[in-house]
Amino acid sequence: MNVDQNRVHEAVAPEGTFPIVVLTDGPPGLPRIVSVSNESSLSERITIDHHSRHLHFEATGEVEVVDGHVVPVFHWSYTTCIAE
Repeated sequence: MNVDQNRVHEAVAPEGTFPIVVLTDGPPGLPRIVSVSNESSLSERITIDHHSRHLHFEATGEVEVVDGHVVPVFHWSYTTCIAE
């Protein structure tokens, strides 16, 4: 599906809300659809905190439709520990 990235950001981040993304191949128990607080990172990578770890995901270039919105898909890449 060829989608204008500006339209993706508009669709997943209505005014006053955080954008949502679809995650693939993350660890068990991680929701497949999550909201992210840093919309500027949606073009390449995002990091999700989960069970005292940083899960790193990279954009696949694919999109899915979630509740009528075009949503970018991110694939799990690697995990790092959260420094205390």
